[in-house]
Amino acid sequence: MMVKSVKMAISATLAIVTAQWFGLLNPASAGIIAILSLTDTKKSTVKIGLGRLLALGIATLIAGVFFHLIGYRALAFGAYLICFVPIALSFNLADAIPISSVLVTHYLLAQSVDRSMIINSYSLMLIGVGWALLFNLYMPSTDNRLQTLQLEIDTAISGLLASFAERLQGDDSQKQSASLLAELNAQLITAQKVALHHADNHLLQDTRYYIEYFTMRHKQVEAIESMCYLINEIEVADIAATPIVAILEKTSRELDAHNPVSELLSDLEVTFDFYEQSPLPKTRSEFESRAKLYQFMTEFHHLLEAKAIFMQLQTDIKSV
Repeated sequence: MMVKSVKMAISATLAIVTAQWFGLLNPASAGIIAILSLTDTKKSTVKIGLGRLLALGIATLIAGVFFHLIGYRALAFGAYLICFVPIALSFNLADAIPISSVLVTHYLLAQSVDRSMIINSYSLMLIGVGWALLFNLYMPSTDNRLQTLQLEIDTAISGLLASFAERLQGDDSQKQSASLLAELNAQLITAQKVALHHADNHLLQDTRYYIEYFTMRHKQVEAIESMCYLINEIEVADIAATPIVAILEKTSRELDAHNPVSELLSDLEVTFDFYEQSPLPKTRSEFESRAKLYQFMTEFHHLLEAKAIFMQLQTDIKSV
């Protein structure tokens, strides 16, 4: 917050000084434009700046028509607003309405929409937006924050998989799993917001990695939510738990950001084969538990597959 306040103060001051140096009319407007153009990210500043330049062109055209037809009176300004506001909204330029309208009042006060006044308005806009963009080139790095969130989320997923293994060995980990899952969802929401903010602060660099990474983890959490439900439907006494416990424990140790999970997927296929070749269930309870276990393993496969697809995507990006 302090950094943004300092940016606003300095950029507005420099915008006014620059406008005065060029001898522009109403130089204070450049300072106001600079303040209103400072956003939280570089990309949004550029987007807003370009939008305001477009909006000013539309506003100048509409205002020029009404001032010519009605004269430089308040009625003409009102007619301009009635026409301009819906057009600006239709182009998603709502933020540009106040600034463009302030610059239109300069035409009204000067009783002119000639070339010099139009150049004056565009110069004020360019100076204000330019200083805002220049000051927004500095943004505090979020790399460390993203790496910390990445590690926390990976650790939470590992903890959940370990708790599933404990449950299949007879420990009641339902409450622990629910608590870990709630924490993981909260971390993912935060991480996705930070990743988007990080991407919007890089104009030229490819910053898709963290967005795609946390999207992948979100897909895995969806699978984990299903696994969390299914595991509590399985009667441990009705199944041979050792193979699935082994791969859950292995995955909980190895599922980090760089693991391509190809070996884990192979291990899971072997585990599927083991249960398919096992003797058929003899009781209704055993049958239901086997069915739930199969669903559980299918969701587990989706979890690993999401990571495998992500890793392949990263390989494809690097090869381009």
